[in-house]
Amino acid sequence: MDKFVHKGPQGPAVSGLHASPAPSGPPRPPTPQHETTNGASISAAMEVTGSQLLFSQLAESPGLGVQLSDAMAAGPSVGGLPAHPDLQALAAALVSLITPTIQKTLENTIRDTLTQIRTDLGAQEGRIGEMEHRIVALEDENSGLATKLRQMDTDLCYVSGKLEDLENRSRRSNLRLVGVTESLLPADLQDFCKSDLPKALGLPHKCRVERAHRIGKLPDRNVASKAGVDSHPRQVIFKLLDYNDKVSILRAFRKRTTPLTFRNKKMLIFEDFSADVAKRRKAFSNVCTALYNAKRRFQLQYPATLKVHMPDGSFRSYQTPSAAEAELRDVLADHQRHPRHSPARQDPSRDQGPLAQRPARRKEGRDRSPAEGRKRKKSPKRRSRSRSSRSSSPD
Repeated sequence: MDKFVHKGPQGPAVSGLHASPAPSGPPRPPTPQHETTNGASISAAMEVTGSQLLFSQLAESPGLGVQLSDAMAAGPSVGGLPAHPDLQALAAALVSLITPTIQKTLENTIRDTLTQIRTDLGAQEGRIGEMEHRIVALEDENSGLATKLRQMDTDLCYVSGKLEDLENRSRRSNLRLVGVTESLLPADLQDFCKSDLPKALGLPHKCRVERAHRIGKLPDRNVASKAGVDSHPRQVIFKLLDYNDKVSILRAFRKRTTPLTFRNKKMLIFEDFSADVAKRRKAFSNVCTALYNAKRRFQLQYPATLKVHMPDGSFRSYQTPSAAEAELRDVLADHQRHPRHSPARQDPSRDQGPLAQRPARRKEGRDRSPAEGRKRKKSPKRRSRSRSSRSSSPD
């Protein structure tokens, strides 16, 4: 019996189990991880702790080691385990000795792990709370900025409308002429708008014009030489000193049954508006052309409202071209089936209006040849000589 048990420096040990010497002191639990602990780490900790506790119990109880050595030495083994009748009782005693220590060690390990998890969760809760406070502050600030932005948008629309209205009011006394040939020099534009245009429209008096000039870019010389200088003349804009003169000119132009021509070119008269209003009014051009060809009365009121007179005496107003096209589809379809031909172009030889009689002013010193200049200079002298000869001749 003594050959199976020997005492070492740390106490009795079991030689028949082929085990390493038991570590000194109480068993130390494995160090828990800092962040996370899963099931695999806990199982490994249980295995290491169980083996350490087994050897520590054997070292502390010499009689348990002797009984286990006798059980292993007696008789053959079955399935790798010694077939001793007291083996089950021995295993139960071993389990009863090891279980409390293992349970205590696992409790300490799990407690430390849970404490670390609670600490991390507390830190995360603090961060999440701070983020919530910041988000609430940003939402409050954003709601205030959104209110200010809406107010600024409303103010901007109001100011833009006022600015557009002021611009159109400043253009209230302006008129535009389309189709005036470039042969009419800039120096003659004001006189043309002051006297010739009212006379051609049948007005009994002249109009007071403050200023008249052309607008747009000068045509290219190469393009003008190929297509003709008067193929696309620039528009003429002039400002009247009296608003009633503008109304009289527009009324007389709209009452005309024949086209107004200047030097065998058709001329049109329009009101002057801002760029935005002109763009909105231009969108109604197709509808207005169809109504004109269908002989329907209509008015394009300021700023861009189409007023159509119906056969029953009523009228309808449209703010957008799409709405007008949708409701006047029958009129437009009838115009497409039976288009109205434009009146034949008037014979230039029969155009005896006052605008056609105005000759083109020639620039002095450019289009006149030297011979013509000499002849014009000599003609007064000849006349003076003939008069002197007549006065000197006897009766």
